[in-house]
Amino acid sequence: MTGLWFFLVWPVVASDTASVRRAMVEVVIDGDTVTLDSGETIRLAGINTPEIKSGQPFAAVAQQYLEQRVHNRQILVENATDPVDPHDRTLAYLYTLDGESLQLALLEAGLASVIVIAPNDRHLDEYAAAESRARIAGKGIWSLSIYRPRHAMTMTPKDRGYGFVRGRVQRTVLGKKWFEFHLQHNFVIFVQR
Repeated sequence: MTGLWFFLVWPVVASDTASVRRAMVEVVIDGDTVTLDSGETIRLAGINTPEIKSGQPFAAVAQQYLEQRVHNRQILVENATDPVDPHDRTLAYLYTLDGESLQLALLEAGLASVIVIAPNDRHLDEYAAAESRARIAGKGIWSLSIYRPRHAMTMTPKDRGYGFVRGRVQRTVLGKKWFEFHLQHNFVIFVQR
């Protein structure tokens, strides 16, 4: 089955103006987080890679993949529209000096999935297409059943954490603080307004 599977997507118009700066990567923390020689921590906006701390499959591969491309090298940093996350990391889109998008490279290798948190949706179409190609080809994380989208009907209250779910929206509720998307089998997705 083909399709897009990502969380917290919200239609927002992205800024057409984005400044790009050069920086040196000192440490690659994991597949989607680096520390610059200035001490600034950058979280790659628009993607999510498996977590090293949780021992998730392909976490070390994603880290090594990114490390080979950026460790002790200069990169280009394009801050996201909303550039600071709740962990006080800078959210940004990273590029090699040749202009290669590191997010796209990770997605195409099957080492990342698309995750959009409004208003940082600047490259959503490109990222979703790259993820779809990797998923169809069964690359990286998409070769493992734990990363394949599960149908909402198969979910139980014990299923927790980050994952991919597919289903048909049966009902939507526009609350004061949340949008609710009700799928089959009492599966509800809450999106903060």
